[in-house]
Amino acid sequence: MAAADTTKLVRDGDTDKRAGFECTDEEWEKVVQLRERCADLPVQGYWGTEQCMHRFIVARKLDLDAAEKQYRGAIRWRKVR
Repeated sequence: MAAADTTKLVRDGDTDKRAGFECTDEEWEKVVQLRERCADLPVQGYWGTEQCMHRFIVARKLDLDAAEKQYRGAIRWRKVR
């Protein structure tokens, strides 16, 4: 994890408990990458959390490009509503 990352990490077998949810190391790396890619988006509340981003990663079967496209679309849709 990056030095600036203050997320609590507890090792538990093959999963990590981060910010109140469990994910694999690969999933967590994808969440970090998605967060970096989407840093330009004006998100607030739940929509800006790692847990929310994790849901998009899992929904797109760890395909980061597809998860980013879906996440950006969801944020854009919420912004105009």
